[in-house]
Amino acid sequence: MDDFKKMLFDSMARGHAKAEETAKKTGEDINDMLFTMPAAGKEPEAMSIKDFNERGISMPFICGRACHGPSDVPGSTKETCDGCREQVWMSQETKKVFLQIAKRLIVCDQCISTMADRFEKSSLVATRGAAQAAKILLED
Repeated sequence: MDDFKKMLFDSMARGHAKAEETAKKTGEDINDMLFTMPAAGKEPEAMSIKDFNERGISMPFICGRACHGPSDVPGSTKETCDGCREQVWMSQETKKVFLQIAKRLIVCDQCISTMADRFEKSSLVATRGAAQAAKILLED
């Protein structure tokens, strides 16, 4: 795994931990929360989808390219990367959140690597499912 992907997955795991902590404090359902995947030196932040949309933040959804093989998640559908226009896989769980986000962007795993410099000073945002996938990948 290259350094950028390791940083991305580590950031997802930190963000998910913050979302769990916030959900316990507020009593909100963690499945209804988003979290930032902070750049180095920044702290993660968790928020509801409603708060997220009110802030007007764009949310990139990082998906694997379909040309790399079948999806590991049953029921995934093909979507199109907004960066390179390649076909990508999106799980049904991710799609549920995707449809609730006001400003959304589908980005394939290849485009996110080339866009790394754009995100170094900001934060990406992820869903609970993305963090769980990251945790599994980091353990491998």
